[in-house]
Amino acid sequence: MKFEQLFSRNRVLFEYELTKHELIKKMCVAFFEDGIVSNLEQFELDIYKREEEYSTYVGHGIAIPHAISKQVKEAGICFLKLEHNLSYGEREEDVRLVFMLAIPENSSENHLRILSSLAKNLMKEDFRKLLEYSNDIDDFYRAIKTIQ
Repeated sequence: MKFEQLFSRNRVLFEYELTKHELIKKMCVAFFEDGIVSNLEQFELDIYKREEEYSTYVGHGIAIPHAISKQVKEAGICFLKLEHNLSYGEREEDVRLVFMLAIPENSSENHLRILSSLAKNLMKEDFRKLLEYSNDIDDFYRAIKTIQ
């Protein structure tokens, strides 16, 4: 499976301004509407449970909220770019790029490898800049196709 196949055009979002709760809700709804998640409320609770364990802020203005959940039918990723920084964590962690991962409970090693690749690429400044300068879905997909 190619990395870009984990996305859909319905799960690439560009927003002006949201709170952390609005952001999580919007991304969970995108998964539900795409048929990736079977139970919206429970998946959202699974995301918050993970957030309570530790912040999913990874630095460089990026957060990767995620859940391994029995509510997930197949692995998927939702991307959301904010126009303005959002205070995401307790330590004043400003976020503009968010990747939410939905991972099935019995996910294959291949899915985990692909998701790990995302994290590695997000540490590369060139890749982050491509995402930061993305203004629409086509820009986003051009950036994602550069992932190795």
